Amino acid sequence: MSSAATIRPQVTVCALRVQTLVQRLRLAASVIESRGQAQLPALLREDAAALERALSEQVAS
Repeated sequence: MSSAATIRPQVTVCALRVQTLVQRLRLAASVIESRGQAQLPALLREDAAALERALSEQVAS
């Protein structure tokens, strides 16, 4: 089971939605990259990383 699927008491439904979005962004980046595109996957991965950082900061506060 992935860490995003692990539900901890302090994780809200909103946080789970963000984690799902992060996974989808990374999957989309992989699919686009497999079709020969280089720039867009990098941007999607940057967005995913930014969402993860924001979520981590929110959970920590």
